[in-house]
Amino acid sequence: MRRAVALGIVLALGACSKEGSTVVVTVDSATPVQASQLAVVVTANGRSKSFNVPVNGGSIPPDVVFAVQFAPGTTGTVQFDITTDSNPPIVISATASLAGAGRVDLPVMLSTVTVDEDLGGGGGGGGGGGAMSPDMTILPSCPGTCGNGVRDCMEGCDDGNTTAGDGCSASCNVESSEQEPNGQRNSADDYDHTPWFARISSATDRDYYSVTVPDDGGSIVVHTLDLGDNACAYNLMDTVVDIFENTTLLVSDDDSGVGKCSLAVASGLAAGDYYVRVTAADGASPTSFPYKLDISVGVCGDGEVTLGEECDDGNLIDGDGCDSSCVLDFGG
Repeated sequence: MRRAVALGIVLALGACSKEGSTVVVTVDSATPVQASQLAVVVTANGRSKSFNVPVNGGSIPPDVVFAVQFAPGTTGTVQFDITTDSNPPIVISATASLAGAGRVDLPVMLSTVTVDEDLGGGGGGGGGGGAMSPDMTILPSCPGTCGNGVRDCMEGCDDGNTTAGDGCSASCNVESSEQEPNGQRNSADDYDHTPWFARISSATDRDYYSVTVPDDGGSIVVHTLDLGDNACAYNLMDTVVDIFENTTLLVSDDDSGVGKCSLAVASGLAAGDYYVRVTAADGASPTSFPYKLDISVGVCGDGEVTLGEECDDGNLIDGDGCDSSCVLDFGG
């Protein structure tokens, strides 16, 4: 297997955000091409931007990989015009279709194009060319390998495998359970299944969930967890979990879980509807991260001891060592 040389470029069409589409371009060749850089022109929505990507070692292969990131909502066809500075130059055009979010892989084979000595070096000088509005900026990126358990800045998640259906897709995008907008109690998602996967997209993002306690004496236990990349333990995600009864804050927890993840417990609850809110902690770095949410509802007297209970003997009788609130009672 040839080693891919990962060279990162991110082009933001509008405001930079990890919620937009990311096109990962892999440039390969069936026969060696001697080149020191690629001149790239990206055109989307009638606007173009040019920049250069260096070729480590002066030859393709090894493959050259770069990423281009677009603002949320950018859709349609994006064209990549790539020119090598080889002699003679090789010119190729390739297109990618954007859906507004997610990762798109675009393989480019240099050996499939026509060599034209009249077309060369047209990519512009190092990111300054192209007729473009001021809000388009080239930023550094860090392409990596999906499935290696390390979430780099091109990936929405990386749980150490490329298996779909486990919260992190085969292309390392979050398989989200949440339905946006859910930033207020009146638009809260019904937490109706587990596992539940979601994403905090910024320092101001608020995710609300509604939970029902069926009987008096209930408890709610909320964990925030990572998606398998050890982000909790490595302090790469920092959450705060709040539990509300209507507008009354019952419990707030920052770091009682693993690392900087949260574990919030509310017990002795009356039957009714409650709300759970997940946010990034003040000063969290990074402020955008995926997370797994685990909410369990327990009821005192069901015979199962939850984190919100000291005991549960299967009844609500006082004086038998475990009282009607599931608190240990040793008598007088």
